[in-house]
Amino acid sequence: YKAKFSEIYDSVKGQSKMSAWETIKTQAPEYAAQIKRLKSRLGGGSLFSVYEVELKDGTHEVVRVLNPNALWLALSHLKIVRETLSTLAEEDSRYSKALPLLDLIEAWVRQELDDPSFEQDEKIFGRWDGWKPDGFDAHVVVPKTYVSGGGVKVRREEKIEGDNLTALDSFEPLERKKIVALAAQHYIAQIRGSPIETETLVHSDISAGNLRRTPEGNLAILDRGMYLKFNMEDRLFLYSLFTAATPAEKMNTLVDWVWGLP
Repeated sequence: YKAKFSEIYDSVKGQSKMSAWETIKTQAPEYAAQIKRLKSRLGGGSLFSVYEVELKDGTHEVVRVLNPNALWLALSHLKIVRETLSTLAEEDSRYSKALPLLDLIEAWVRQELDDPSFEQDEKIFGRWDGWKPDGFDAHVVVPKTYVSGGGVKVRREEKIEGDNLTALDSFEPLERKKIVALAAQHYIAQIRGSPIETETLVHSDISAGNLRRTPEGNLAILDRGMYLKFNMEDRLFLYSLFTAATPAEKMNTLVDWVWGLP
């Protein structure tokens, strides 16, 4: 069901290609002048749409375009959910426990749609490019992000070929084991961070659809729209959950709860 959810989420059209192109032209005109063709839609949802782009110099990249009515749409849906839960809570008080979560979701959506620290966070997270644990041949790939002038509304990224981990069942057993092990080690390393850091950045949506095995067998980390920021107390708590488990339990926890892999 998790793989099916990812498939349905990526099939949500969100906005038309014409709307996305108009957003690029108005928010990042210099970038628009470099584009030869806005190609196929790669995924997205109701907030963002992701397209492959062919530039006039022949290179290909990926562009993530904010849907024009994204905030209004998100807040409208939250309003409906809040009203529904409030009505249900009048008959069953247990529903009231979910209401504070909607405030957290709204704060997350607003940050996702307008995060002024995104470019700086990208530079910091970029240090993971090429990282690999001891004993591994494959390494982590962090696609380059380019400043487009469009801010949060237009985000450009290096195009990485390969297969998302939503197709994990089609991988050879040994390749499947290697790529999942690398992803697990890297996620734990994100949480652990450096001893001198007061705060560490962790990808906010490490799902199967945002992890890609490249043709070389490396692991690409995609769709870094926003980062979770953990202080030392958060990190010690989360890290203890994984280090206290056996290797098998640790892997099962990550696969099931963090990535939602099938």
